[in-house]
Amino acid sequence: MPSKINKIIIFSAFLSGIFVLLPCFANAQSLSLTSDQPIYKIGSEISVVLSLDTGGNWVNVVDGTVSFPKEFFDLESIKTGDSFLTMWPERPALSAYGKISFTGGIPHGFDGSNGNVFSFILKSKKVGQGIISITDSTVLLNDGLGTELKGVTLAPLKIAVTSFGNIVKLQPVVDKIPPLPFEPIVTRSPSAMGNKFFVSFSAVDKETGVSYYEVREEYVLIPFFGPWYSTSWQKTETPYILKFQHWWSRIHVRAYDGAGNFREEVAVKPLDEQGYAILNNILIISIIIFLLLIAVFAYLKYKKNKS
Repeated sequence: MPSKINKIIIFSAFLSGIFVLLPCFANAQSLSLTSDQPIYKIGSEISVVLSLDTGGNWVNVVDGTVSFPKEFFDLESIKTGDSFLTMWPERPALSAYGKISFTGGIPHGFDGSNGNVFSFILKSKKVGQGIISITDSTVLLNDGLGTELKGVTLAPLKIAVTSFGNIVKLQPVVDKIPPLPFEPIVTRSPSAMGNKFFVSFSAVDKETGVSYYEVREEYVLIPFFGPWYSTSWQKTETPYILKFQHWWSRIHVRAYDGAGNFREEVAVKPLDEQGYAILNNILIISIIIFLLLIAVFAYLKYKKNKS
């Protein structure tokens, strides 16, 4: 089993479109945690944003863990709708109590001073000072090599929780809008996925963020067999290796947002060389069988007429 860091490096190389080695400006890059204010009353909802300053570098993968003291805070929700990252091999989620792990990427890279990685809401529950920090972080350059960006400063966030003041309640997000239209792409490459056909996709939702994807393959070579050979909906992430490697199929991809709305898009996978060869052999065999049947029928009819 490859280690997590090796998987991240491979993912970074996959995301890099045109490989251009860019210089590193090694004095401003940082991952920072911020909130609207430094002091909250017990019972308040606290919106925390993890943001990236690339320091003038183009990057395409951000990986890490955000840790918060569980005795001071409970995690209420996580939002990725405003993130500059569009692909999530590991969506931000509670990996252990008090820890949010994530791995996100963006094809062709990102360069900015205040890039929203993701945000989350904590609820304060104990008087004192809690420190929210970033650990095990890796930022990779968009150079096609999985090169780690060095010198990234990890800026923690200190939140004071008191027993006085006003309780902060954040307005809930009402989301009735599905994710924006997106285009699933079916492709194959000798350098990726063992040269197998796969579908890649990336949707954006501006309200509550894309929560997860589902994929279904519809068998279309012989319509009669479609209901038996088509796959059921599979919850997955991009890229998704296709079951039908040689035959025609329609690939249905659904992107669900945090409120349960979804958008469905469709891509078509054509026959490959082996599929064409198999189909030609089937046609040739079918023609031979058909001609043999005609010959047998003609012979039996001849015998009957002669008798």
